[in-house]
Amino acid sequence: MTCYAGAIVAVVSLVVLADARTAPATCDSEDGCEPTPPEPNFNNRRLVRVQAMGAPSEDEIPDATTTLTYMGHSSFKVTSPNGIEVLVDPWQNDASGFWGLWYYKLYPMTRTDIMISTHNHFDHNAFDRVESPMNLDRMVGRFFLGDVEIEGIADKHAIGKYEDGLFNELGLEKNPPNNVALLDNVIFRVKVGGVTIVFWGDNRPNPEQHVWDKLAESKIDFAVLPIDDSSHLMPYDDVETILRHLQPRAVVPVHYLMDNGLGSVLSKLLPCDAWLATHRDRLIDLKSATIALDQTLLGKLDQKKYTTLYFGSHLPFDVSDLDSATPKDYVCKK
Repeated sequence: MTCYAGAIVAVVSLVVLADARTAPATCDSEDGCEPTPPEPNFNNRRLVRVQAMGAPSEDEIPDATTTLTYMGHSSFKVTSPNGIEVLVDPWQNDASGFWGLWYYKLYPMTRTDIMISTHNHFDHNAFDRVESPMNLDRMVGRFFLGDVEIEGIADKHAIGKYEDGLFNELGLEKNPPNNVALLDNVIFRVKVGGVTIVFWGDNRPNPEQHVWDKLAESKIDFAVLPIDDSSHLMPYDDVETILRHLQPRAVVPVHYLMDNGLGSVLSKLLPCDAWLATHRDRLIDLKSATIALDQTLLGKLDQKKYTTLYFGSHLPFDVSDLDSATPKDYVCKK
């Protein structure tokens, strides 16, 4: 018996977590004290507040700054000036065990207002690790709320060097338009606080012209692209082709192996050292997991040639504090 089923069956458990936890009451006074009030339930109250505020006009962008926080692999949290949080592509191990152990730890339990996922692969769809009143999983079309605009552009997943032979062996159609749904992908364009970010997901480097036309409708400030020295999804020549089309002010590498004890070599990913070495002339080596997408940063970016913004292995949490992923749970058994 083989584990091939794990390569073609994606099981997504959407778990609604009701947070009714109460902080323990502590009191050292002999006269007694008021009990500690319970934590407020996590719900959509922030979305309700922003909904009531309405969207700012182009010349009324709030003074507060948009921030971008790297959560590891291809995952980010975007926080708008009005405080809306958008979480992108939370990661996990393949529950079937077919692909082995990619991460030694579980994704941190995270609260966010909106969660978006570019495609239904395990390293982009850890829905059960996220508390969110709204999930826009592979959404196509436009969504507006307050100072956030999200547009999903439907296309197809890249056929990497590992998937190519595997899908042939399994007898599965990998080529558009009749590919299996597991090879669908959505490119997200997020406009927030006066900046535009494109989350490429694992999209192919050669989409049809109408996709390029759609992406060209607005100037792109930041393009988040899969870049690693193994060319897991695409060689660097293809990355450059994408960048020539998008013409962003900055590219943000993701989907590479980090050296902080989170990722496993079983993923066959590598760091993106070769990319960094050839882009030293326009490289900002970031010193933390969160960056402000403000005028100070934009002023450092060349208008004619993209700059690489590299988060490295910086994360907003300590990897050692995360729950461990048990290796035996992700070993393909016969």
